Amino acid sequence: MKTSKVNFLLHAVRVAKFAFFGGLAITFSCNNVLAQIIPDETLGAERTLITPNVNIKGATADQIDGGAIRGSNIFHSFSEFNIQDGQRVYFSNPPGINNILGRVTGNNQSNILGTVGVKGNANLFILNPNGIIFGQNARLDIGGSFVASTANAIQFGEQGFFSAANPSSPALLTVNPDALFFNQINNKQIENRSRVEAGLNVAGTPLFGLRVPDGKSLLLLGGKIVVDSGGLHALGGQVELAGVTVGRLGLTFNDNKPSINPEKIERADISLRNGASVSTSNQGGGNIRVFGKHVTVSDGSRIEANTLGSLVGGELNIDASEILEVVGESATGQRSELVARTTGTGNAGNLTITAPVFRILEGARVSTTTAGSGKAGNLRVTASEVKVSGFTKSREFGSDLFAQTRRGSTGDGGELAVTTKRLLVQDGGQVGVSTFGNGNGGKLTINASELVEVSGSSESILAANTNGKGKGGDLIINTGKLLVQDGAEIAATANSDGDAGSLIVNATESVHVRGASASGNVSELTAGAYATGKGGELTINTPLLRVEGADIFAGTASKGDAGNLTINTGYLFADKGAQISTLTVGSGNGGRLAVNASKQVQLNGTSDDGKQTTGFFASTYNVGKAGDLIVDTPVLIVKNGAQVSTSTIGGGQGGKLTIKASESVLLEGIGSGLSSQALSTGNAGSITLNTPNLTIQKQARIAAETINKGNAGNINIDTNKLMIQDGGIISSATTNEGSGGKLTVNATESIQVINNPNEQSITGLFTQTQGTGKAQTLTINTPILILQDGAQIDAGTDIRSTGSGGDLIVNASESVQLIGTTAIRRFPSGLFTATRGTGKAGNITVNSPTLIIRDGATISSATNNGAGGNISITANRLETINGGKFRTSTTGVNKAGDITLNVRDSILIAGVNSGLFANTQTGSTGNGGNIFIDPRSIILRDGARIAVDSQGSGKGGDIQIEAGALTLDNQAAIFAETASNTGGSITLKMQELLLLRRGGKISTNAELTLQEEMVVI
Repeated sequence: MKTSKVNFLLHAVRVAKFAFFGGLAITFSCNNVLAQIIPDETLGAERTLITPNVNIKGATADQIDGGAIRGSNIFHSFSEFNIQDGQRVYFSNPPGINNILGRVTGNNQSNILGTVGVKGNANLFILNPNGIIFGQNARLDIGGSFVASTANAIQFGEQGFFSAANPSSPALLTVNPDALFFNQINNKQIENRSRVEAGLNVAGTPLFGLRVPDGKSLLLLGGKIVVDSGGLHALGGQVELAGVTVGRLGLTFNDNKPSINPEKIERADISLRNGASVSTSNQGGGNIRVFGKHVTVSDGSRIEANTLGSLVGGELNIDASEILEVVGESATGQRSELVARTTGTGNAGNLTITAPVFRILEGARVSTTTAGSGKAGNLRVTASEVKVSGFTKSREFGSDLFAQTRRGSTGDGGELAVTTKRLLVQDGGQVGVSTFGNGNGGKLTINASELVEVSGSSESILAANTNGKGKGGDLIINTGKLLVQDGAEIAATANSDGDAGSLIVNATESVHVRGASASGNVSELTAGAYATGKGGELTINTPLLRVEGADIFAGTASKGDAGNLTINTGYLFADKGAQISTLTVGSGNGGRLAVNASKQVQLNGTSDDGKQTTGFFASTYNVGKAGDLIVDTPVLIVKNGAQVSTSTIGGGQGGKLTIKASESVLLEGIGSGLSSQALSTGNAGSITLNTPNLTIQKQARIAAETINKGNAGNINIDTNKLMIQDGGIISSATTNEGSGGKLTVNATESIQVINNPNEQSITGLFTQTQGTGKAQTLTINTPILILQDGAQIDAGTDIRSTGSGGDLIVNASESVQLIGTTAIRRFPSGLFTATRGTGKAGNITVNSPTLIIRDGATISSATNNGAGGNISITANRLETINGGKFRTSTTGVNKAGDITLNVRDSILIAGVNSGLFANTQTGSTGNGGNIFIDPRSIILRDGARIAVDSQGSGKGGDIQIEAGALTLDNQAAIFAETASNTGGSITLKMQELLLLRRGGKISTNAELTLQEEMVVI
């Protein structure tokens, strides 16, 4: 008699005995088993047998025997396969059997509400195309791996199939199965709701749900896969989920553990919800692989492959053919999460995500971390669109995508790489790499072919930070367009001892940084150091950079030096208070700010409230040296209050400001301009500007100034044409102890300085001192210099100052024209080195073939209590007409300066108030200045004067004229008068003629000396 028949007879006898003694209750039990697990007849004599009420592991269970043995495989076939809540069902495991395969050939799904087990270590396969449900109390008690599938058939290489759709007795299927076949579009789902206690992991954390032995595989291969509050655990092994509708799902075996090869399949959805958990965490984290169409992890559900000991972690791979979403939190606040972590000495595994659309929403988290000495795994995302957005309901946590080293850890962080068309980080979402421990942070690389957008109503962040001793990782963004708005931030920062990584942006189309959050935090790109670590480099490469009401910043608030900020672009536009800056507020040095724009740079305006200025800034607020600021572009436009500035507000040295504009520079509007400032004890940096065309207008400024002990920087301008108008200013000044800087302008074609005659503002170039510091030399080199309508060049000192004025030197190879005054306050156009305080006035030197001074314009070196400066003119022709004048004077104890005119050809001085004046004022004790004139001919007419007039007690100045001819016509006069009756002599040496006509006269109350040979008419 065959074994199957013997088993059947013994089973029948047991049933009869139980029925006799137990009555209806026992009969119910027997019928219940047969109703829930019903073998079919497809295996013939090798049919599956059910043996109820067997003591297995100390408790009553139902045992599944029989089956068709083929090599190391045993096959079972059922028309129904269901396990009741509390029921225990075990497959027997004959010797030599590695795989137990059970198929369901009926039309109903399998409901596994109790325990399914194996009396041995074989792998268990359950195949039901109608669906499989694991209830809340479902439990696995097996020694091998477990596979549940709604496939229609299992393939065994070339030996054949074990099919549930077309059942037959298995052929010689002696090899391991190598594929699962799905051939119905509406494939039924596998659902796991199991929350039964499943022991502890090695860290002592309780587990709930379906669990296979450590190191084994747990596979759910659908249709649709739903894990609803249930758990799936294969500690140190692998969990694989595949949602499949149609196709061949490959199977491989490694050390008798099955794994899938999901190529060329039509996929179905996979959903983890209501706190579901999938875990392979162990001494070394096992592998988790999820393959679906629309994969959702929500309501506080978790997928984790953590390394808790010394072994190397496994891989966590999520692959969705349409969408992967990790969403929200549970009712208790547990965040939905994908994580590969190490808390031990072993390295964590990598986390890899592949999907057309990947979303992390409502405070969910996807991460690789290390909290031990092991290295964190890498996190790699490949998707057409990646979106990280929103907060948890409590708004405590934003959605996260990050690779991190935790506080107290020594392992290095993993790298985070996102490859996509579009990356959207919105409404509090965060993407980053960071280190809080001693290990170095990993690198964050974003490759987004179309767009990276960091934005939203709450501050969103894309960051690479170090908050410990470890070095921060680099943040590299490669994209078509980068948009940062609504207070969002992209940052590479060092917040502790570790050095920050670099932030590099490569955008093939544009970078746009704009706006602020509702709380007022502006959008920004930043690389900073805020403790002892060094700041990282910040580099932006893009054809178009637009910054509106936002910041791009590289700085240090620590002992560490700031990194450099480098921008390489075609066009750069900044407005609404946008600031691009390098800064140090600690002892570390600031970084260099370099802007290279191949087309144009335009800086415009201030913030809407007027509190923040648009511009480029390189500053130091402490003892650290500010970085240099370099702008290289064809066209630079700075207007409506915008600025380009280097400054020192502490003891640190200010940075140098260098502008190279191959076509033009336009500075326009109140508060606009270029500046280098020393506001404390540190010295300001210099300003160097090189451009063919420089225009400064509407009260814009170029200024290198000091208001404290620090010295102002020098200004050097090289241009073809310089136009300063309507209140525009170039200034190198000091208002305190620090010395002013030198101001040098080299213009190969012309310099025009034109004031608005209807405005009270002054237009001009200045190297003044208003304190104890000394003003420096102001030098002009150009063919043509024109000052008009009250425009001035002044190297003087203020009335409150004790410092000396600077010298003023003009070298004009063609002409100098000084024309007119302002209409309202009558400020004259002119050259000035007046000292209005106690300091010595500087000298004025003009070298030009032609010098014209008219319509009230002036060359003056006056002194209050300080010594007056001298005026020295070397020219071929000089015209001083219609109120044009030279003037030196003193109102104090020191001597007024001299006036020397070395004119080769002719001098014309015409008109009332025109002339040369060397005066001392009433109450002064200083001596008057001398006047020396040496032309070929001099004509004074129409009330013009040459005068030395001493109204004080000092000695009057002398007048000496050496010329071929001197003409005084129509009330013109030469005066030398002194109240002190000392000095004031006149010496005239005419080689040809002295002509006095129509009231022309010469007068002195001292000595008049005339050359004997000259003719006097």
